[in-house]
Amino acid sequence: NHVKLFFIHPAHFRQITTISFSPRERTFLTASVDKCVRLWSFSLEKNDNSNSLLQESRGPTVGSGLTSASESLRVVMKFVLAGHTEAVSHASFSPDGKLIASCSWDGSAILWDAINGSQRFLLRPVGLPRAFLCTCWAEDGSLMAAGTEDASMYVWRSKDSR
Repeated sequence: NHVKLFFIHPAHFRQITTISFSPRERTFLTASVDKCVRLWSFSLEKNDNSNSLLQESRGPTVGSGLTSASESLRVVMKFVLAGHTEAVSHASFSPDGKLIASCSWDGSAILWDAINGSQRFLLRPVGLPRAFLCTCWAEDGSLMAAGTEDASMYVWRSKDSR
């Protein structure tokens, strides 16, 4: 058994801070210092031309990389989630894959709808703005937590949880 490079393609204008796969479908996210989160879908496709290193791009396809002589990876950007005014430090999918939590150096955490890309909630710390550095979800999705640069932890409870 061995590990082989599968795909390389530019995804943002600045450094990527997070990559996370959805537990729900063939979707992943990337977060970046460029102040946004991008949501991507991917598929494995059979190659008709085994001599081609890159498939011809059709429509919004970001890129395709050769995985073997008979199979390739196709990646398509679904949404750009823009709402932060500073670098996005982290982002994560809820356990059911329906929500995304992103946090930023601007002192905000945003909950996004992973299905349509809309902003659901804007969350801010109490008192002075603090940069949020990371997000995490409880296994059942009832709680979302974020950590700040001043070593504080914020936990929000979903109104939909029991």
